[in-house]
Amino acid sequence: MTGVSVPPKKSRYHCDICGERIGAMSEREHKMTAHPEVMAVQRANRRLYLIRYFPVMSVAIVFAGVSVLLHQWWARFGLLAGIYAMFGILLLFGVRAWRREKPVRLGVDARCLVCSARMAGRDLEQHISTAHPDVASASKRSGWLMTPALLCLLVYMLGLMGLWVLDLLPGIGPPIFVLLIFGPAYGWAAIVAVVGVVLGRRYLKQA
Repeated sequence: MTGVSVPPKKSRYHCDICGERIGAMSEREHKMTAHPEVMAVQRANRRLYLIRYFPVMSVAIVFAGVSVLLHQWWARFGLLAGIYAMFGILLLFGVRAWRREKPVRLGVDARCLVCSARMAGRDLEQHISTAHPDVASASKRSGWLMTPALLCLLVYMLGLMGLWVLDLLPGIGPPIFVLLIFGPAYGWAAIVAVVGVVLGRRYLKQA
């Protein structure tokens, strides 16, 4: 009796650079082999962070710690300024790193997740808008919902952190504060994951 060969199950995981199907555990190996130019930019960004941004962030951390240890009237303001400075430095680095990496990503040969057509990454958005308008429309709608929600979440977290550090929220201890800070963040992340799964199953099942 001859056995019937069963085709291997395709991975649902895609490379975020070229769109190829890869194993979830082989992502780094794939990127090192297929996208050395992108990995080189990421290494350069990490060096930039260690040389320029990390020292400045360390100063902000030390300033926040010293402000608390001195127990002066301005201690809470110093702590809050240090915390906000750390967030600002991370945001500045993230924007600069993406600006350095994005042009390299756009030059990579990428695969459309809907029809598997291959093209330069810079042409992918226009291809999806033209050949797959339903997917483009769904992506835009989700973007219009997710992006403002993320901005509101960041403003909420930073504002709540400021009010708590300045002791303007009486009766709220550390456990409740942590719940108020991270609860909405985890909720937003869960919504993003659900939207991604729904869009993937509805539109990308041909990929």
